[in-house]
Amino acid sequence: VFVLVAFNAIIPLMTVVNYAFQETFGNNVFMWEGTRWFKQIMLSERFHASLGRQFLFTFIILLIFSLSHCSLNHPVSMWNIEKNSTDKDIPKLNFENDTSFEEFKKNVIKYGKFSDFPKLD
Repeated sequence: VFVLVAFNAIIPLMTVVNYAFQETFGNNVFMWEGTRWFKQIMLSERFHASLGRQFLFTFIILLIFSLSHCSLNHPVSMWNIEKNSTDKDIPKLNFENDTSFEEFKKNVIKYGKFSDFPKLD
C-alpha cells in the first residue's frame, strides 16, 4: 500500500517539477527555461509588494480571529464565580448511580460553576 501511495504521489510531483522549468506552447513542444522565471519573480518589486500585502492580510485575519474568539468576551461561568462561593465542597458532590436526576443535575451545575477544570476521570 505504501509503495502504491508513494507512486501516486511521485508522478504528479515529477510533472510539476518538469513544468516549473520548461515552457510549452502546446503540441507537446517544450522549451527549457531553467531558473530564469524564478530569478525574475524573486527580483520583481511587484511580487514583493504582493507578498507583503498577503502577509499583512494574513496577520489582520489572525488578529481578528484571535480577538473575537477570546473566552473573556463570552459569558463563561468561571469568570462569574460568586464572591462567597468556595470549591472546598466539590469533593463532597455525589455523582453515584443512586442519585436522582434532579440531584445529579444540581451537582453537575455546581461542579461547573465552582471547579477550575473539569475532571473527566
